[in-house]
Amino acid sequence: ACGCLSLLSALTSVRCLTAEQYPLLSEILAKCLAVPENPDFLQSVFALIGDAAGVCVELVVPVLDAAIRSLLDHLASDLGDNVAVNALWAMGQLAARYPVSPESANRAASIMVQTMTTKNYPTRAYLDNQVVALGRCLCRVDMPVVDLSPVLARWSRLISLIAEDGERSAAVEGFLL
Repeated sequence: ACGCLSLLSALTSVRCLTAEQYPLLSEILAKCLAVPENPDFLQSVFALIGDAAGVCVELVVPVLDAAIRSLLDHLASDLGDNVAVNALWAMGQLAARYPVSPESANRAASIMVQTMTTKNYPTRAYLDNQVVALGRCLCRVDMPVVDLSPVLARWSRLISLIAEDGERSAAVEGFLL
């Protein structure tokens, strides 16, 4: 099943899917989001959500609420770094492109700030995705409900390490608003 999701993710990201296939794929994605927690499976589901968010509006919109609920539940997942990395990446992709509610964006920002101050995630992918997703989520709220002061110094150090200018800009924008 994970291999099939990875294939769908790859096809989605290179835009090989047709609009006629989106309803079926949305149905598959909805069923995947309802599967009990399996780290490998969730990692693939979140990768598909993130890939689809960038290129296939019609694929993600029907499952947006369920996707956001699942992502929020796994931003600081104990199921492994790869689940959390992909959840962060997908949340950042959704926040950048869809009308993520201010409540969901604030909850995501709160989770990310809490993990920035209490957990030590050693992988660079986790940290990169975390600072970008946090910035993108903050763009969705008028007034963050989370105190950002405990993470600003760490965030500024981490943002300077992100190589891609577009990703760095996305992360910075949320803190400037």
